[in-house]
Amino acid sequence: WDFAKGFDASAPCGPILPVSEMPSPGTMDWGKMKLRLTVNEDANPIPKQEALLSDMVWSVEEMKHILNQYVRLQPGDLIMTGTPAGVGPLQIGDHVKITCSSTSTTNNANTGDD
Repeated sequence: WDFAKGFDASAPCGPILPVSEMPSPGTMDWGKMKLRLTVNEDANPIPKQEALLSDMVWSVEEMKHILNQYVRLQPGDLIMTGTPAGVGPLQIGDHVKITCSSTSTTNNANTGDD
């Protein structure tokens, strides 16, 4: 299973919004944040994946609490979770765009390079 998820260049991460630029935890409703993934958006604007964070089994706060019982979370750590419907293969040359609400956008191109 691990090699299916974790191989060279398998989890590119683009710019990430620092916590200091996010609303304070008490004023933010994480569940209303929407994740959206498109592939080759210019040719096909329909998202491949789209879901609210509230659709997850555990809330962001619950995941942080559970993880903190086993590992020490540090600034810059990423919590990788499952994925909503729409999983599919990428082709060399595909352009992937990930948006979290309208707060942050990450763009990656699948070049096939290691």
